Amino acid sequence: MIAGGMDRHVGRTVLLAVLVTLACFLTLVTLFALVEELQDRAAGYTPLDAALYIAYTTPGRVVELVPYAAFIGALLGLGVLSNHGELTAYRAAGVSLLRLFAAAALPVAALLAGGQWLGEVVAGRGEEAGATVKFEAAQNAGVGAAAGHVPFGRWHREGLLYTYIDGYGGGDRLVGVRQFRVGEDRNLVFSRRAAYATFLGAGGGADGAEPPGWLLHDVRETHFDYELGATVVRSYDTLPWRTRADPELLNVKSLLDPGRMSVSELTRQIDYMEREGLDSSRHGVAWWSKVLQPVAVLGLVWLALGFVAGPLREVSMGARLSVGIAGGLAFNYLRELFAPMAVVVDFPPWLAVAIPIAVCWLVGAALVRRAG
Repeated sequence: MIAGGMDRHVGRTVLLAVLVTLACFLTLVTLFALVEELQDRAAGYTPLDAALYIAYTTPGRVVELVPYAAFIGALLGLGVLSNHGELTAYRAAGVSLLRLFAAAALPVAALLAGGQWLGEVVAGRGEEAGATVKFEAAQNAGVGAAAGHVPFGRWHREGLLYTYIDGYGGGDRLVGVRQFRVGEDRNLVFSRRAAYATFLGAGGGADGAEPPGWLLHDVRETHFDYELGATVVRSYDTLPWRTRADPELLNVKSLLDPGRMSVSELTRQIDYMEREGLDSSRHGVAWWSKVLQPVAVLGLVWLALGFVAGPLREVSMGARLSVGIAGGLAFNYLRELFAPMAVVVDFPPWLAVAIPIAVCWLVGAALVRRAG
């Protein structure tokens, strides 16, 4: 009965501290981001657009801040219990540090589960909506190629066919599609321009035997005959484009920074890039960072317990806050040190993400063992 009450008390204290820390961090980061957006002098980008962009991308900021809020919040929450002598009383009653860790980690794990759901379901849509606000602002200023679509301009490669897309019209519609097919000798076989393309749906046909595809409309195609030194121009009302690329792969979200994508979106991008022989290291690091985030956050809570039970047992709250900020920055710098190694050198992305997490757990274990 006493142990159960202790678990709930420790959990509530830590959870409250984490939530307050998260709210403070989110307020500061949002204000800084809003000031930065308001300083954007791009034509057509109004203060209202900036406010909408900040609102849409706030869920993504919450997901990014959860690990640091968990560490500093756990440090402060456990520090409050230590200052009141409660941790000392629990230890004297025979409660182990592992039991205290479980009591502190349980509410953090619940918060983390909510953050994971937010990142997978809400944040991705918010990032897409925020990017759309910026692209539409550019269109309204006259930057867009045509009315009624979101201009973004991106390349897509599939085998020897290179496709450039001017914009996304919504409703599974691409606007301004240009394609270039090269042969094995790297000579241009044909170039093609379509006014727009509509998605045919999964299977790309009635029988579903073909890969997903698009139907190009108002097509002008130029073939190059190098032996005769001539070109042949053909026009089509519609022309099928058989491809595995669906609207989810080609829309605005594909232009986001990998760290802003959800796990499912990253999985889709990595599959495409590996299939086409493209470098997917940056996306791989982001994927492993999200998958291993629960282990990283719980490792930070473990580290916080080691600090409070050890060298920070009798210091002031301000000192703990300073150590928490320094520890969070150190963890972030360690991640930024190893993440580029997966891109620049032949270093497995999972290892680049796992090393900082392992260091966190090992340092926490050393502190807890010394305190125990």
